Amino acid sequence: MIFLIATFGGRKLDFDMKHKLIRQLRPVKLVVKFISPWILFIALATGCAGLPSQEHYMLRSEYYRQLDSNRQLYEARKMALMERIAVLQSDEAREEGRRIQVERESEKYRRRLKDTSKELAAISADAEARADQANEDISFYLTKIKRLDVELKSTLDDVDELKTQREAEEQKAEEAALSAETSAVLFDSIEFPSASAALSQKMKDQIISGRDKIVSASHISVVGYTDNIEIKGPIYKSNWGLSAARAASVVEFITDSMDLDGKEITVVGRGTMDPKYPNDSAKNRELNRRVEVIAVYR
Repeated sequence: MIFLIATFGGRKLDFDMKHKLIRQLRPVKLVVKFISPWILFIALATGCAGLPSQEHYMLRSEYYRQLDSNRQLYEARKMALMERIAVLQSDEAREEGRRIQVERESEKYRRRLKDTSKELAAISADAEARADQANEDISFYLTKIKRLDVELKSTLDDVDELKTQREAEEQKAEEAALSAETSAVLFDSIEFPSASAALSQKMKDQIISGRDKIVSASHISVVGYTDNIEIKGPIYKSNWGLSAARAASVVEFITDSMDLDGKEITVVGRGTMDPKYPNDSAKNRELNRRVEVIAVYR
């Protein structure tokens, strides 16, 4: 505006001409926008005294209009900034609350961490102490086990030695008993009829003749035999039963006739085993149907 005033001097400026010139100065629009009120004010105060009253009035009106527009713009910006400031203050208050909450939580967790660290240290110390004690106990028991192993080995050696000594003593005792014990076959031909366990009178008389030897014996074994003819009958189902029955007949006769309780008498049935003669003739089979009486003396 100063440029316009200086250029045209006191010439009467057309209002349209003024705005036409302003539009040509768009690169400095911002400067004009914010500084023009002050330029108008200065122009009014200094160089516009000689202007016509109508032009002076229009300039003053433009000045006040521009001033009011700027004021409204500033008020709008002020309100927007105040609203923004209120929002930021609200956000700041929330963030401050969150910060305080986070600090409280952090402090709480720091205290918990500190307490947990103390507990962990105490547990670690206790565990180390227990581990040391356990190591000592293990060392003690390992030493004790080694000592017991040595003692056990020595005891086993003693047991083996005692076992060897006992076996030797038992062997000596058995040999002594055998040397002191004698046996004799009193009868080996107590004969029986085929498929029968009945004693004939002749066989009974033969047994009675050996009474003294039977009574004085410490043990008697009575063994019965059969020939090789297979037997199948209602009384004896096999030669095993027949041979045992023949031996039992002799034992019953001995106990009854010689008043013995039979505690030291053994009955054995051998069946067709151990024939005295080959079973190849009637005579030999007759001789194999027999009972043997063996006496043991101590």
